[in-house]
Amino acid sequence: MNLLNLLEQDGFNPKRVANTDGGEYACPCPFCGGEDRFRVWPEKDRFWCRQCNAKGDSIEYLRKAKGLSFKEACDYLNISFALHTTNKQNKQESKTVLNIKAWQEKAMDFIKKSQEYLWQNTFALEFLENERFLKRETIKHFRLGFNPFNIFEPAANWGLKDRNKVFLPNGIIIPIFRDNKILRVKIRRFNKTPKYRAVAGSNMQPVIFKKSANCVIVVESELDAMLVWQETNCSILALGSVSMFPDDKALKTLKKAKHVIILLDYDRPGIEKALNLWLKHFKYATWLVPPTGKDPTECFAKGVQFEDWLPSYAFTPARKEIYTVCDKEEIDKRENLRMPMIKKLSEALTNGQNYTTLKGIWQGRKVNVLRLRTVLFNRHLKITTLEKLYGAIINSNNQVQDKVNNNELDIFENPF
Repeated sequence: MNLLNLLEQDGFNPKRVANTDGGEYACPCPFCGGEDRFRVWPEKDRFWCRQCNAKGDSIEYLRKAKGLSFKEACDYLNISFALHTTNKQNKQESKTVLNIKAWQEKAMDFIKKSQEYLWQNTFALEFLENERFLKRETIKHFRLGFNPFNIFEPAANWGLKDRNKVFLPNGIIIPIFRDNKILRVKIRRFNKTPKYRAVAGSNMQPVIFKKSANCVIVVESELDAMLVWQETNCSILALGSVSMFPDDKALKTLKKAKHVIILLDYDRPGIEKALNLWLKHFKYATWLVPPTGKDPTECFAKGVQFEDWLPSYAFTPARKEIYTVCDKEEIDKRENLRMPMIKKLSEALTNGQNYTTLKGIWQGRKVNVLRLRTVLFNRHLKITTLEKLYGAIINSNNQVQDKVNNNELDIFENPF
């Protein structure tokens, strides 16, 4: 079974577009939804999306698309786990990092210098404090820095052998550690495309910023993850890219957590990944979208506090619990109230209508059906809030807005 067979199983129909490397095929990207940027070379067992940069072999495809572990993917393809692991490691080491210790030492030297530059540069510090809303304690905790120059260094000094130079562009330095060892270095550039650039030799594997193991929040951007970590009491899984999926170690942390919140960006790739991957493999997870803006930082920038829309268990000390669930009767009572509302919402979604929700009114704007769906399906909302949202669904926008104008609807009550 090759990559073409796997794609066909998932409903895609790759078309041959070139003879490169034994045959090049194209189809929509299973990960970001790009219509014509996904390329497959079955003879080399490789795929690559030119839009989201997802790439790998059949094993990697199964891990990303189906959420399988490395061993499960090998079993699915009837491949020897031990042999494939050895071959893959040898290929990666020969292709990129010749000397991991040298790379780590150079990366740490670069990070330490960038930290010194940051505290001397008002512009960079104000960007982190006023545009990313990170406190100085958080900046120091994650060892963020600033590189004021565009630097080219010999690749050999970094232990790399697949290039001549290592480019270190001007920008905010975002070092990512695992077990206190440097894993990767990303640089957030100003007025450049793409905004983020990883230093050659970086390991792009998702990492967990640890706090309470009771709740884990899944976030795309590392800087967004740092803000959510700062403002909540949750551990944060920083993907680095929507196309990434956690490794076995991170999966164990997710499975042990009592609560998992999926908080991907509110855009097409984030929505599709939440629906088609995360909620399929983590059926107990709660999927939320920011009440406004594309991501947690944009939402925070518009004055919406995390306490306004994240469940109480995400904070410490925990806010007063909404329900005291002591027996099955209480649970059934809540669900009996929720289900008619959900049924009515489903009818609204089928009709493709837009409504003004309590949250939207509260912030003085209209929201679309997807935001309404994710708010209403959040099991942590008060029953009184659900009733108000239900009222907004079965009434017209004008009628609800009239209630607001006449002060008949309490729009300032915190709905959680």
